[in-house]
Amino acid sequence: MLERIRALEHFNNRKKAADELTRNHIFYQLINSTDIAQLMAQYPQLDFSFVFDCHRLFLIQLEKDFFFPAPFTDILPKDSYLVNLNPAQNLLFFAGARHHLPWYQNLADKMRSYMIKEYGINARIAMSQPITHPKDLPAAFKEMEQYLMDQFFFSKNTLLSAEIPAPDITETVPETDDTLLKDIQTAIGLKDAFSVEKNLSLLLDSCKKRPNVSYIYFRFLCTNILKLLLDGLAENSGRSFESYAHLIYQSKHISEIEALLLPLVKRLSAKLEKEQDAPNYALCMVKQYIHKHYGEDLSLDILAKEVYLTPHYLSALFIEETGCGINRYIKNVRMEKAKDLLLHTNLKINDICRQVGYSNLSYFCKSFAEEFGTTPNNYRNSTSAERKPK
Repeated sequence: MLERIRALEHFNNRKKAADELTRNHIFYQLINSTDIAQLMAQYPQLDFSFVFDCHRLFLIQLEKDFFFPAPFTDILPKDSYLVNLNPAQNLLFFAGARHHLPWYQNLADKMRSYMIKEYGINARIAMSQPITHPKDLPAAFKEMEQYLMDQFFFSKNTLLSAEIPAPDITETVPETDDTLLKDIQTAIGLKDAFSVEKNLSLLLDSCKKRPNVSYIYFRFLCTNILKLLLDGLAENSGRSFESYAHLIYQSKHISEIEALLLPLVKRLSAKLEKEQDAPNYALCMVKQYIHKHYGEDLSLDILAKEVYLTPHYLSALFIEETGCGINRYIKNVRMEKAKDLLLHTNLKINDICRQVGYSNLSYFCKSFAEEFGTTPNNYRNSTSAERKPK
């Protein structure tokens, strides 16, 4: 009899673990935009009421990687589900009873206090707005990630939410600082490493010399610089920004923050100099822009502004590197696209004319005939056997 009881307990424990694994998998798929109907078809025997009952989310961000051994056992409400996303992030799904904002704030405070007391790890928690359907989960998750990125080091609240107004600290940025930040951003776009370092030095020196600058403001300013540097390095993921910003927040002196930013500045400068030295970089950007905007007005001035070059220099560089003028390249792209539309769609020729950037049908037909030796209509008729409308 005792063996049967133990076997039954073992079976129930395994089933409970399997159910939890399946449930967590479903939650993970939902926040990554998997359609609920697809999951219901995949698990026809599963009761999905736990998904449809969810009405709020917490995104719990820890200051360092940590896997919970027995997470918040005595704190979490009965009808809630904790899902581990990665070593530093967990999602808490609320089902059952709905509560007013103070209840969620109180729970967040308890969870944070528990983590600090039991493990010495600080936590920030973002809360979603009310959820009415599983399809809302991906947007809610992104919303909470943005809360953590924007407010992680500038709010004294444990719980971050659209329902809790954040302090508007951007108003405290002096005009000179804002101008220098924009100059740094522009210099990054121009691949101008010298100006990046020069404007950054001017900004930090100016800030340090002003007698009324608070340490709080200086940290805020440096996190704005941090965003620009990480954007330029293409490393501005939520986790990367938070890791560096946490170090800025924990620093005890301005020199510590400068020592943190300096390696990023050097890495960015090396990257910009390498990209600037590559002769084809600007041309690749121009070609990408043409292929993306061939249906719009394209001029040498517009393209030159996109890559921060003078029209004359861009034109000369394009011919030197490709052996073809920009206008000729644009025409080639438009003609090839027109040919593709004639072959694979049933669009009227007049509509194709507009889609590939021509406003005059006669001129479009003349250009097509010059390119391919036949009119658009004759080309379509001659390739009728090959046509496979998309």
